[in-house]
Parts: sequence; C-alpha cells; structure tokens
Amino acid sequence: MSGKLLIVIGVIAVALVLGAAVILIVLLHKPASRRAPEPRKSAGERKGELGERQIGALLNACMLPGDALFNNVILSSKRTGSSTEIDHVLVSTRGVFVIETKNRSGDIYGDDEWEEWTQILGRGDIRHTFYSPVKQNEGHVSFVRAVTGARAVEGAVVFLSGNLEHVKSSFVYTPARLRTYLALCPQTLSVRERDDAAERLRARIGENTVTAEEHEEYVRRRHGGA
Repeated sequence: MSGKLLIVIGVIAVALVLGAAVILIVLLHKPASRRAPEPRKSAGERKGELGERQIGALLNACMLPGDALFNNVILSSKRTGSSTEIDHVLVSTRGVFVIETKNRSGDIYGDDEWEEWTQILGRGDIRHTFYSPVKQNEGHVSFVRAVTGARAVEGAVVFLSGNLEHVKSSFVYTPARLRTYLALCPQTLSVRERDDAAERLRARIGENTVTAEEHEEYVRRRHGGA
C-alpha cells in the first residue's frame, strides 16, 4: 500500500473520529425538551376536586348490582353550542340521579328561589356569593333527561361539610342524608330502562368534543366573565 493512500486513509479516520466527537458533544449539551408546565390549580379547585372524589366514593358504595356511575361528565350540544359539566350521574333501577358536589366551608345561606347564595367566613367579615347550586343542577337534570330519555331523573346537591343550617331547600343534602335518601328510594326503572339510559349517556359522553378548558370558556362567556 502506497504512502499517499495511507495518508488519505488516516485523514479520513481522523475526520470520522472528530465528527463523532462533535456529534457527541452536541447531544450531551442539547437541552432536554420540556413539556409546558400545567397551570397550577387554585386551593379552591383542589378542594372542589377532593370533595368530588369523596362523594364519588360514597355513590360507588351506594350502587346496586348493574348500576352505572359517571363522574366528571361533560356534555355538549352541537345544535346550540352549549355545554355542561356534571359532577356525578348515578344510573340505577332506583332512577337517574344527577348530583352536584360543593365543598364550601363557613355558613351557607340559600333558598330554592334565590339566584345567588352566600358563603360567610370567619366572624362574618368575609362574604362570597355564588350561583345557586340548585338552579345550576336543574340545568344539569334537563340535559341528562334529554340525553337518556329516562322517565325518572332526579337532582341533588350535596355539601360535603354538612353546613346547611341556613339553607332552605328540599334538594340539598349532607353526605349522610344523601346516602339515606338513595337507600330508601324505591325501584322506578326496569333493568332494561336503566341499561338503556346508561348506554345512551355513555354514547353521548363518547361523542363529546368539548374539553374542560373549552367548557370553562363557554361558562365565562355565558355569565359575562364570571
């Protein structure tokens, strides 16, 4: 082998080694791709989610064989562009129960006829108003009734803290009262009616294209930025 050929081979080998070294250095110093951090949830949102999990567990314990429980349901209407988010829907032979969970502390003042309820904290110097959970749940009940076609759809609002001394409503429960209410409900739907209602709701949930973020934006628009 001639000297010139050896030189060429040597140059090529050195170039390959240097190229590999450069690639290795670039890879080692390349910053790892990072996912965009998810927005941090407020204390109120975390508290609300905790309450929903606890009531979801309570409802699961109340189920009869063959019943179906749906949590954190978002339903949308292509015709109207509206959407609704429902904490829990229990589909049972005892009926279809649409349940709103509230995990608010302090004193709660509300009535079935009021549009806004009041939460009072501390010694009364902190007040928050919020849309009536009973009227909110009425809209959810109408949505579920239209989707399932069930003839027995009932609404209930449950306050996890049981702070209902100043609430006048036949649709609002403590967790213990909700459990008793469900246990005493008679059978109102046949097994076939229950299963048909559950299947229709399941299919509608599967067709939903609205995300939780889009639903929140819809709610803000509907309530004027509230």
